[in-house]
Amino acid sequence: MDYAMCWTLEVGGDYRHSQASRRMLSGVTPAYQGTPRHSVLRVENLSVDFIRGGLGLHAVRQLSYEIGVGEAVALVGESGSGKTVSALAVLRLLPSRTARVSATSIDFDGNDLTRLADSELRKLRGYRVSMVFQDPLSSLNPLMTIGQQISEVLTTHLGLSDSQAAVRTQQLLDMVGIAGHSRRMRSYPHEFSGGMRQRVMIAMALACRPALLIADEPTTALDVTVQAQIMELLANLRKEFGMAVLLITHDIGIVAGFADRTLVMYSGRLVESGPTENVLAHPRHPYTLGLLRSIPRVDRNRRGELPSIRGMPPNPYDAIPGCAFAPRCAWAIPQCHVSSPALEAVGTDWAAACWVKPNEAV
Repeated sequence: MDYAMCWTLEVGGDYRHSQASRRMLSGVTPAYQGTPRHSVLRVENLSVDFIRGGLGLHAVRQLSYEIGVGEAVALVGESGSGKTVSALAVLRLLPSRTARVSATSIDFDGNDLTRLADSELRKLRGYRVSMVFQDPLSSLNPLMTIGQQISEVLTTHLGLSDSQAAVRTQQLLDMVGIAGHSRRMRSYPHEFSGGMRQRVMIAMALACRPALLIADEPTTALDVTVQAQIMELLANLRKEFGMAVLLITHDIGIVAGFADRTLVMYSGRLVESGPTENVLAHPRHPYTLGLLRSIPRVDRNRRGELPSIRGMPPNPYDAIPGCAFAPRCAWAIPQCHVSSPALEAVGTDWAAACWVKPNEAV
């Protein structure tokens, strides 16, 4: 895998890459169906509202997608688009007191997560499906050593003895590139750098060799060199374990070199989905096009100001009758303001939720 291309993209390069486009797409409504294949995760019509002061904040709206066995899928969009909330909802990690989650089904490896008892779901989380959270410092327990936290996963899910877990913990730390096992196992999270803490989170997440890893902004707040190392580590471990990965990010630069398919979210909805090389090279939704055009390009002469998406995202408390992006869209037609478009096919395993579907170069 060529990660030089990935990091060129961060400052603006060619959006095409050489990976085969081989994965499926599932629409948010029955109007669009992707190519059938065996999936490790299938989400159908997921919606999340947060109740505050008697009002409902619409964080995720009828989100549907599918991840194939061993597939890498990127979920991208600006902050507040619902990426992280949707992943937390899938694993039922949102507070039930304030979050209202509904879905037709959330099928993970043959289990409908919406119907599982809490005790059964706890057996799956950290074992068959794991998550790497955005901020490793706040996700790790400051009162437990690194060795204790990794070993806890192994003793809980695999039933290893303390001595067996200690040996396996050393192997996991070596796997993620942390040297000095015996000393590092006795260290606390605050004694590690940001990149090392993220490696610890990855070691914990992969301790039981899950079928699906959800990586939520795994490179946030890391410098470019460490970002490249973390993404290369995830790619190598994905290949070694044969696991599927859902990569949540707002950094399109790391998507091209990693993901087979890319899902684009805006205001809680899926607006475009398809093979990564198609979505990044020839986006068919105006929001995707706006995101890509706003990235600085070193392969072009810069003239004038860097393009940006005008306006602001809609208020998540408001009901939106039409397309949520219509007030900011240069291609909007009257229909866009009164009717919300469903995902429609624009190519093989590729769809966009847009009445116009502009076909312009990035």
